[in-house]
Formats: sequence, structure tokens, C-alpha cells
Amino acid sequence: MAKKILVILLGLILVMIAAERVVVLEIGTGTWCPYCPAAANGAENLAYKYPGEVLVVEYHYGDAFSNADGGTRISFYGISGYPTAIFDGIVRHVGSNTVGLYEPTFLTRKSIEPPLEITLEKTYNAAYFGEWTVTATIVNVSDGTVSGKAHFTITESHIPYIWQGQDILHWVERDMLPNAAGQQITLEPGDTAVLERSFVINPSWPSSTGTPVNCELGCFVQGDSREILQAAVIPLMGSLTAEVTQTKIETEDGKLHPWVTADFLVTLQNTCEEAWSSVSGILRTDDRNVTVTDSLGSWGAAEPDEEVCNDDDPFTLEAGMNCPDGHCPEMTLALDDGMGREIEVEFRMFEPVALAEGAVVAFSFSLPTLVKDKALAALSVPAACDVKLVLLDASGRLVKTLFAGKASAGVNLVALAFEGIPDGAYFIKATCGNYTRVEKLVILH
Repeated sequence: MAKKILVILLGLILVMIAAERVVVLEIGTGTWCPYCPAAANGAENLAYKYPGEVLVVEYHYGDAFSNADGGTRISFYGISGYPTAIFDGIVRHVGSNTVGLYEPTFLTRKSIEPPLEITLEKTYNAAYFGEWTVTATIVNVSDGTVSGKAHFTITESHIPYIWQGQDILHWVERDMLPNAAGQQITLEPGDTAVLERSFVINPSWPSSTGTPVNCELGCFVQGDSREILQAAVIPLMGSLTAEVTQTKIETEDGKLHPWVTADFLVTLQNTCEEAWSSVSGILRTDDRNVTVTDSLGSWGAAEPDEEVCNDDDPFTLEAGMNCPDGHCPEMTLALDDGMGREIEVEFRMFEPVALAEGAVVAFSFSLPTLVKDKALAALSVPAACDVKLVLLDASGRLVKTLFAGKASAGVNLVALAFEGIPDGAYFIKATCGNYTRVEKLVILH
């Protein structure tokens, strides 16, 4: 019974978080406009300070980035002065004076409870520049009827471009799905609408980076009064993340020995939110006892949490004359999925499980899935070893080292502190000896 109650409460908490308002900031702009960099910087400050809480869409007029959908929205709002920033369809700021205006306006709109909850999901056919599908699930969480037009947006950021003393453009509106007209929906209390759109990332877009990782998907519902009732925004592709879960040196006993040259296999776990179609890697090490003679490897397709090995395209290692028997060098693997996502993974060559005398060959690690300021983790190891627990954000970046020290054989209770860490979803990576585990958790203060 206690477990069921915990699951139900966790579900309610996550729904409450998802139902918070996402504010829409639409900007009429142009690269010819000397005042527009101020609006761009104001939007950038908001987006980076409040990630996932604001959908920014910049409609360009009179330049290479203008298009029919953006022109329709500019006409809809009657924009004649540039830049013009419009929050949630109803609060307008014209000109370059963004200091002291954008953030207070955002916070005011953010505090208004939305009548809708919007969840976005996307799928990809695993072919570069292939077709994507975005699905919006829109739920009326109010006690009244809600009507409005549902709009879908694709924006692109990190576009190299010289304009008005700037060298980059963000949140350029590239497409509205299927166009800027939107789709009328009416929802009674508790009703749900599921809308689906298909699209491609078009490499012929002016100055396109050609990489889906630079694009965002947005959806918003705009009422008849022009007030935007609710929105959602997600990256088209999350960051590339992976864990090295196993390694194998192709020798008779699975160990490195002096003067030995052998293939080296690395097993990766896809810890991304979406599947990858393939990944290539470059292996390097600063260890003087080992030379990487074939540093290029590749891995095939993998779904989230799936493991895949480079056994069809292995690395090659050569151990030097002074290399100790069974040496396990530290290594760095630079990964690239060919879609603009790159990451470096550091790891130590694993000792072969069957031959690792005295090494930790298995361990268990558990902690609550929902934590506040503090939590207690249980770590069970069969032999004494060095332990390191680190907190990673959803993209795999290090947030904090939670514990680094010795663990004794048996069950170890480790106190973890999460004060000052923002609410959200995270990973804890536990490393014991040469082995690792990754667990998910939600921090909610």
C-alpha cells in the first residue's frame, strides 16, 4: 500500500509541475534593424534564466530570414515598429528598452494559472533530414470551456550571421505547422485533444545550420481575445549522452600485457531521451604504457537505455614494454552522432569480470526516486573499494559531486545533500572500483 501511495503522489506532483504556465514571447525583428539586438539579448536572458519556461519565436521582416508564416503573425499583431516584443499575445513592448521590462512581464504572466496543460512528444525516422512527427496532447484542466487556435512552431538557434554588431541569431521562426493559421479547438473541462504534425528540417532554409540539435519545437493555444492560454516547448533533439558500461581487450585472458597489440571493444549505453541511428568515436589516452594505434570506432543504432558495442569497428591498443600485466588505463572517448551532437566520455578500462581478483565485480545501489534537501542512499558492495557518487543534469553534465570516499564490504549508507539544487529531473552516477551504475531521480524541494 505504501508503494502505491508513493507512486500516486509522485504522479500528482509531476502533473502539477507540467501544468505550470509556459510563457510565449513573440518578437517582430529584422537583421537590418539597429535596435533589434537589444530585444534579442532580452529574449536570450529570459530563455537561459528560465529554461523550458518560455517559448521564444522571432519573426523576421524584410531580411533573408523572413517567410510567409512570420509575415502572417506580424500582420496579425499589426507590428509596424521594430523590435516589437509580445508576451502571451497581449502584452506589448516596442523598442530597444528591454531592461526592467522583459523579466517582470514574464514573471507576471508566469504567475497566472493556465487553463490548459500541453505535453509535446516527437519521433524521428532515424534518417538524416528525414521526417519528424510532433504530437501535442492538450488537456483542459480548468472548470470551464476553453476555445482557441493551436499553433505549432519550429525555431532554429545558433545560426552564424553578422548583423548590427552581432554574429549569431537565435529562435528564428523557420516554419509553422502546417501554417500560421492554426487549428481551432474547443475543449470541455477534462477533455483532451491530441494533434499531430509531420515535418522535415529543411537544409535549404537561409543560413541553416543543418543540425536538428539547434532547433526547438513549440506549441501554443491562442484564444479569441489574442491571449495565449498555454504553451509548451521542447528541444528537437536533446543532448548526446552515453555511458561506458563495459570494455573488452581481445587477448587470451582479457588483459593487457607488455608488447601486446589487440582489438579493444567498448560497450555504450544510450542515455539520451531519443534513439540514435549511429555514433562514431575517437579514442585517446595520456597513459604512457598504452598507444591507441587505431583510434576510430563506430556503434550502430540504439534505443534509449539500450547497450551497443563497437565489435564491427573496434579500436586497436598496443601495450608498451613497461606496461604492467593487467594494466587498466584511463581513457577519453569523443563521440559524434553526425547530427551536430558531440560529447566526451572519460572512463577506465574495465578489468575482466572472471579474472579480476579482489576487484568489485557487482554492486547494488538504491535511493528514493523523489528527494528534497537530503536523502540516504544504500550501497552494497562485495569487497572494499573506492566509491564516487556524482549528480548529473538531464543532459549528462556534472552538477555536483555528492560523495567520494571508501566503501567497506557489505551495505553502506551514504548521506546525500541536495540543498540549493533547482527542482527537476537528474541522474546519479555511482562508480565503485571499475564499475558504474546510473539511477534517475527527481528533486522537489
